[in-house]
Order: sequence, then C-alpha cells, then structure tokens
Amino acid sequence: MNLEEQIADLDPAPQLAALLRDVTAQRTVETARESGYISIRPPDRSIAAYVNRQHVDIAVDPAASAGVGVRVKATRVIAKTTATHYVRVPGSSLPDGAVLTEVLAAIEWRDHGPRWSGAAAGGAFRDLAGEICGECFYEITPSGACGCDG
Repeated sequence: MNLEEQIADLDPAPQLAALLRDVTAQRTVETARESGYISIRPPDRSIAAYVNRQHVDIAVDPAASAGVGVRVKATRVIAKTTATHYVRVPGSSLPDGAVLTEVLAAIEWRDHGPRWSGAAAGGAFRDLAGEICGECFYEITPSGACGCDG
C-alpha cells in the first residue's frame, strides 16, 4: 500500500494526514498501515511515530520527554520502556509546526539507534514470532508487534 492508500484506509483527521505527507516529503522513511495507526520509521530502524485517527504518538528519549511534551502541547507522556517514552499529541495541536519538528527529530533519533529486526514490508513477521525483541525485551507476535509498538 502506498502512503495515499494508507491514509485513505486509516482516515485520520486532515491535519494528521497532512503531517504524514509533510514527513514523507522531507525524509526518506518507511510507513506501514497497521491496526489503528500508520507507523513512520527510518529505513530498517525502530518506529519514530504512530499516527492514529485523532492523535500522534512520537517516540522520544525519556530524558527529553517532558520538554518535548511541553513544546508540542502533549496530552500525555507514556513511559513505555526505559529506553523510549512516547509523547501523545492530539491532532488539534498540529498546526503550529512544532509537532512536525519533533517527528523529524524522532526519525533522526531512531535513525541512529539499533536496527529493526522485523520485516519492513508485507507483514512477514512469522519468522520472528516468539522471538524476544532486542530493544524492549517483549515477545514478538506473529503480526510483528512487541512492546516497542504500543
């Protein structure tokens, strides 16, 4: 599925669809339509952001999460692991440009992190099912989900 097909399938708020288009216009990324969201990641790296229908969750270094949360008017900071927190931003906060800046920063941060062990296309995760994710240490499901994808 190309990005426009993913957007049509998810049907996010218009400002979230625009965020996806802006990110892909400015960076080389992989997107994937999953149940309830479209993920954005640098090629072969961990997910940098999850775009849902009404909000976006941005992966951030835990030490930076409070500052990022204030800059983007986050409604919540999710402490997912000791290595990654997520800043949840409602779609209504997107027009000021700070969210795009932080998503691009998350892509840059993830691009310098460990390689992603899942399949980048086609949902071919069956070979990894039951394995332990080297980043979050959760078991990988047949769909490719683990603790990093929450």
